Order: sequence, then C-alpha cells, then structure tokens
Amino acid sequence: MIYRSGNFSLDTQSFAFTRDGQSIAIEPQVFDLLVYLMDNCDRVVGRDELLEQLWNGRIVTDNALNGRLKIARKAIGDDGRQQRIIKTVPRRGYQFIADVEIDSPAKTESSDLLTNSDALSGKPSIAVLPLEYLGDDPGRDYLASGLAQEITANLCRYRDLLVINRESINLISADDRDLRRLAEELDVEYLACGTIRQFDGRLRVSMRLLNTGDFEALWADHFDSDQADLFEIEDRVSSSIASILVQHIEDRAHRRALRKRPESMNAYDCVMRAKKNVDSWNAGLTAEARELLQQALALDPEYAPAHANLAFTYCIEAEGPWGMDRDAAVARAFEHAEKAVRFDEFDNDAHVALGWVFQLQRKFELAESQLDRAIACNPNTYGAYCVKGWLLAVCGRAAEAEQCETNAIRLNPLAPDGCLVTIVVARYLRRDYVGALQVFSRIRENFIDSFAMQAACLAQLGRIREAQEAAEKALSQNRDYIRHGDWIRGWTFRNHEDFEHLLDGFYKSGLLPDPSVPSDKPSVAVLHFTNLSADPEQQYFSDGLAANICARLSRFRSLRVHSAIEIDARDKPSLQLAAELGVAYLLKGTVQREGKRVRIFVELLDGRSNEIAWSETFDREGGTVMDIQDDVARAVAGSLWSSRGSLRAAERVRTFRKITEDFNAYDFILKGQYHKEKYSAEGLAEAHRCFARAIELDSECAEALGWDAWVDICDLVLGYTDDPERSLADASEKSRRAIEIDPDSEMGHWALADVLVTKGELEAGFAQYDKAIEINPNNPDLIVTKGTNLAVNGRNAEGIALIEEGIAFNRHPPDWYYWHKGIACFAANRYADAIGAFSRMDEQNKDTLIYLVAIHALLSNPSEANKTLTQLFAIDPELSIDEIADSHAWLSADTLGLLLEGISLAMSFCEPENLRLVEN
Repeated sequence: MIYRSGNFSLDTQSFAFTRDGQSIAIEPQVFDLLVYLMDNCDRVVGRDELLEQLWNGRIVTDNALNGRLKIARKAIGDDGRQQRIIKTVPRRGYQFIADVEIDSPAKTESSDLLTNSDALSGKPSIAVLPLEYLGDDPGRDYLASGLAQEITANLCRYRDLLVINRESINLISADDRDLRRLAEELDVEYLACGTIRQFDGRLRVSMRLLNTGDFEALWADHFDSDQADLFEIEDRVSSSIASILVQHIEDRAHRRALRKRPESMNAYDCVMRAKKNVDSWNAGLTAEARELLQQALALDPEYAPAHANLAFTYCIEAEGPWGMDRDAAVARAFEHAEKAVRFDEFDNDAHVALGWVFQLQRKFELAESQLDRAIACNPNTYGAYCVKGWLLAVCGRAAEAEQCETNAIRLNPLAPDGCLVTIVVARYLRRDYVGALQVFSRIRENFIDSFAMQAACLAQLGRIREAQEAAEKALSQNRDYIRHGDWIRGWTFRNHEDFEHLLDGFYKSGLLPDPSVPSDKPSVAVLHFTNLSADPEQQYFSDGLAANICARLSRFRSLRVHSAIEIDARDKPSLQLAAELGVAYLLKGTVQREGKRVRIFVELLDGRSNEIAWSETFDREGGTVMDIQDDVARAVAGSLWSSRGSLRAAERVRTFRKITEDFNAYDFILKGQYHKEKYSAEGLAEAHRCFARAIELDSECAEALGWDAWVDICDLVLGYTDDPERSLADASEKSRRAIEIDPDSEMGHWALADVLVTKGELEAGFAQYDKAIEINPNNPDLIVTKGTNLAVNGRNAEGIALIEEGIAFNRHPPDWYYWHKGIACFAANRYADAIGAFSRMDEQNKDTLIYLVAIHALLSNPSEANKTLTQLFAIDPELSIDEIADSHAWLSADTLGLLLEGISLAMSFCEPENLRLVEN
C-alpha cells in the first residue's frame, strides 16, 4: 500500500519514506504513526489509541508519544505551531488534515499496517548518541559524528534489536545533553554515548552503555588506535563496540525474560531465555532450550530466530556424545534452518544454521555460500565467522581459516574457545605444530576436541609421553564417545589427505587405536541370532546356526573371527559394540521357522561406519535341521570371504581409500586380488606388480607368494605368457616357498596343485587341492577349480558335482564359475549343458567361443559354428589351431583331442571368410 500527501509518500510494503523524490530513513515507530494517522484521516485518533497501536500495550509516558510526533512532523515538513498536516485536537487526540491519496480504494486494517511494529515488540531498543569530540582540532569533529553513524549502522544489522535511526537522532540538538529527557523522547531502553579525543597521534574512543530505567552504566570501555587510516579505525572500533553492546543487551534481555511468568512471555522472550542453553553441549540444558523455542514457535510459527536456534541445537546434537542418531539430527537441523531462511532471508543466524547443516552434509560449496550470506547480513556477528572458519579448515584452506577465526575473536574479545581450537586445527594441517600448541594457553576451558588436538600436535613433534597424557585427559572426559565411530565421523574433512594426517596424530598419541598395523587381518564378530519363530523353543536353532557360521568363518586363516554369541547386543549401537569388541565388522541375523520352512536373514555391518556391507535372505524348505544349518553357514561363509566375497570387497574399498606412501603388504595383496579378477593381460600384469610389492615389503608373506604363483598359472592357462615353461617354473617355486613359510598357506597349496596338475602329476595335484580345502573348506573358488581339473582329467561326474557345489556356495557367482562348468560338461560330452553354462556368463570370452565352435560342430550345427567363428575372429583375427592347442595344453589328452576334433570339423564346412583359421 502507498500513501501520498503533498511532497511525500510512504510505501508499507517496502517500508520506504520518500520526500521530494528522495528516500529518507525514518525510525519504524515514526513510520507507523504516519501510516496510522493517514489511514484514519477521516477522524480524530485518541492518544490512548495511538499508544496501544504503537507500543502494543506497553506503559510509556506522554513524552514518548510527543517525541514521535515531533520527529514525524519534522520529517514531513510540519511543526507543532503551524499544524498544516497533523493537527492536535486538545483533550481528544490528533488528526491528519492534509489531502491523502491511497493507491487502493480499500482500507487496510490497522493491524496489518502495524505488522512491522508488532514484529519488533518486546525487542530491546537503543539509540546511539553523537559522540562528544574532545580534541584540540575543531576541524576533526566530523570523526565523532562519523563514528556514531558507523556504530548505528552496525547495530542495525542485528535483527533482534530496535535501533533508532540516525535521521531521528539528527533532529535532536547537538548541544542537548539531557540524557534522561532524550531517552524519554526517543523512548529507548538503552543509550550508547561516549567521547573521542586525540593525543600523541592516537585516537581514544570511550563508550558507555546506559540503562535508561535507572541510568546505570551497564558497560564501559575505551579503544585506542593509530590515526593512520581513519576508515579502518571507524570499521574496527564500530564493529567491536556493536558486538559488545549486543552481547550486554542480550544478557540483560535474557535476565528480563527469566523474571517473566511463562504465560506473559512473547516469542522474543522465549528465544532470549533459550539462547543461553542452545550451545551448552549438555543434553538436559538443550532439552530445556528446545522446549522454550517450541513455545516461541507456538506463539509465532514463522519466527526465524526460533527456527535458527532449534537448528543449532540439532547441529550440536549431531556432533555431540548424546541424543539421536547423527543423520536424524542433521535432518531435523536442516528442516528448521531451511524454514529460518525462508521466513527471514536477512537473519544472519538463519544462514549460519543452514551453512552449518550443509557442512555436516559435506556440501561444502553450499555451506560457504550460506555463511558468506550470513556475514553479508551482519559482518559483526562472530558466530558466522566461527562456523566459516571451521568450514575453511576442514576444506584444507588453513590460512583463510585462521584469518576468519581471528576476525571472530576480534569481534568477541572474550575469545571463544571453539574459535581457538579451529586455529589449532588450521595450524596442525599446515604442520605448524609448535604454533598450534601456543594457542592452548588462551583456551579458558579445554574439552574433548581441544585435548585431542593437543595430543595430536605433541605426538607429531615426537613428545609422545606428553601426547599420551593429553590423550588420556580427552579419554577421561568420555572414553566411550571418543572410541565410538560418530566422534571421528564428525571431523568432516573435505580432503582425505587431511583426514589421514589428523588420524595419524590421534594414532601416534594413543587417543585412537591404530588399525593400520602391517598384515592386520580384517576382524568380524558373529553375534547372537534372534529367534523370530512363534515357538520360543526354537532358540536352539538360532544359536546353533550362529555358532555354525562362526566355526566356518574361523576356518579362514586370513580372518580374525570372534564369537560374540553370548553377548546381549540388543541395547547397544553397532558402532559402540564394534569398538568394545575391537572388530571391524559385525555379523548378525534373524531366524524364523514355520513348519518345514525356514527363513534366515543375515547382514554384515561395518563397525567403523555403521553401513551395511552385505545382507542376504535365505529360504529353505524340507531337509533336516543340520542340513539347513550347514547349507546356510556354508553359503554365508563363502559369500563373505570368497575371492569376490562381500567382506573381502569391503576391505578392498577401505584399502583403495588409503592415500599414503606407507602401504603395507596386506594392502598390496588386496589390490592384487582386485586386479587379477579382471582376467585380462593388463589386469594380471598389475596383479603381479602388487604381489611383488607385497613380497618386497615382507619377504616372509606366504599369502602374497601363493597369490603370485596362482597368477602365473592364470597367465599360462589364458595364453598371456610368451614363455609357458618359465611361468610354470615360477609358479612352482613361489608356491613351494609359500608352503615352506606357512604349511597352512591355502594359496600356496592351491597354486602348487595347479602346477602339478598342469604337469600331469594328477594324484599329487589333487592331494594339494584337498590340503587347501582342508585348510579352508568354505572357499568356492578353490572348490570350482578342483572340480574343473577333475572333470577334464576323466573324473567328469565328480568334477561337475564339485563345481555345482561351488556355485551354490556363492550367491552371486562370477562368470568364470560357469566358464569352468562349461569346460567340465564339454569334457563329459554333455554339450547341451556346456552351452547352458556358457550362456549364464555376462560376457563371452575368447576361450568360451573356442569351445562353442567345437560344440556346435560336434552337434552338426554348421550355421551356429560359423556364426561363433565370426565372433571369435572379431576378438582375435590372428588365431590359429596351433595356438589353440598350445593354450589348452593343460587339458587331458582326451579332452584336448575332443576340442581340436570339434575345431577341425568346423573347418570342413565353414564359410570361406573363416578358412583363415586353417590357413594360419
């Protein structure tokens, strides 16, 4: 709505006052007074009505209204003597008598017009009086006016203060120093006044904050500065004064809110009462704060400060040692922070809250954008600088982080401990450990994070005993929380190198146990399985299944398995339980039996992140109890720790996330396993390099030797070696060395079995397979390999059955299982079954196409044989029969003869373009 009269207008939407085409700032109550009188220009408005509308029922003296009228008249070019625009009607009130134009014929309800003043009701009000200049040079008195103006502008950025506009104060005579009369006329609770003087090339600004109720000085201080840069002086002094004034005013508002009865508090009072406990980092006090903030929202659902402070409490809970799940707390924080910004886009706390949430969500660019917006809304609020400083630190921008926190501390000379800890982190990240330690003397009250950083700095300097003492101080405050995954998860560094650097300090100091011990085995605890059957007597079945699985996993010598079946884990978070048991993974499950049907759910939890690494549901019907238990136990064990098992895959992921020069042998073994599963020439070559590096780091590492020998065999079988005899000799040497180092080396016996079978020493080879399976009866890869070699060496039925057992072991069998089954079925003249097995592969390789050419020819299917030959030449245009014979020399004479017979038969009726196989 726009109200016009003569040479001025008021826009109630933008709260703009314009005179003679120029925008002029006027104090909000003066604006509302003019609007109310203009909107009711057809009648006399009584003094009591104006007092009620403008002060929302607060008790004020007549001088307060007189002061507003005086300022209003001067703003529109009227005065109390002429009364050309606003007329005083004795003993009745006031009437706007000049002509009024309103851009809409509909009258707006007065309550709508006064929304601005309603929003400000209950907020502390302050006026900054012109400073008194006491210098010798009268030409420098502009400093007094300029500094007061800057302080006022900085205070205006605080949304919870009602600041009297400079235009209103300028209407007061500069010589008027009657503070009581000025306070009553301006109707403010606080006056800020002071002096400015020059001496010896320096400036001294002295300020006081007065309570206008009793004119008690609530605060007084002085600021000294060089005169080198007057603008810098104005900026630095005015921002510091504004920040300190706000802190004292908020403290007083909090005490005033505490004196009010709950039923008489407004939304502002509730927020003021809650603020002291919002950042207490105490569960009970935070709960009290939330109750007050919810009360504020019940009074005003769109009150941005209440939403912002609620968001703060949930951010703290997400990072604290108590309360709800971290992700749930972050979600609640986002809900309130988003509303705070939506309801008041100029509230700096709203943007700080949303920036904090984005940082917790690792949305670093969005976080910085929100924090920059907070600072733009109010460059004098240290909270925005504190949070942004931490964001810059975790993003690896250490120098910027320290500067940001220095700005925060300048705004709050009480030096917030959190800002100082951020400076410690920033210096630690740039490896200035001595400089970081120098900050600790300024921290008033150390807490877990500060003790932790002190321990890390001392550890990096080699002062281990002192580091251990600092670590123990941190642990004594809350050992369970520190060893709980959520604490370290709260250090949301953007760069993994920085996170590894931090962990290195924590590990060296003993604050956290170091998991990266060379050759450290992945550890898993098997928990009690829950009986969900209607019959409680079936608990024996659940317990027996868990024990059976535990026993089978224990056969894996590359795993560290703990039985935790007797532990009642129902009321303990998984991360806490993993920390207590000292394991990386937890295996848990449920069992439900109805008649002959059993449904079993099993899941593997990562004890470091609480993520589900793997889960599976098993349905079984019929059979004996023991058979069902054995089937499930075998399937679980194989699915977890076969070459493509979920537990092994999770360990590979963890290994690949490491960014460090100090890889241990175990890491390289896992990398080698990853690359060898590509079964390509490049993949196997990279696997060789990884295993060789592991052996270089630990020449006594039997597992690395065994795997490297096995890759030599793969090179031989797949035709990737130029010297088959050398590959076979290398495999033999490495596998025997592995067994010499560790007689229970599963991979050593497996690789040696492959060597012996390839050399035609079948019985000795199968004995080695049996030894490897005895060591680990739950490895489906090993079982399938033995089955294939049995089948191609005349023991067809036995071999195929063993391959099918291996496939049943693994819930998601790799392609090569079906490849081996196809070869075994081919050797047994079961051509249809061979085709079926090869078709189960996600992608056909060159070798399967060779077998399919022979099979289609032996089945007298020339069109399919020719089609497959075309596919084969697309992969290897230079393929020859001699090459096929050489690459399949590991087969028995009968099986190799059958393969070559099929290929030759295919040549007898192949298309002309495929004759090159014979020509080559």
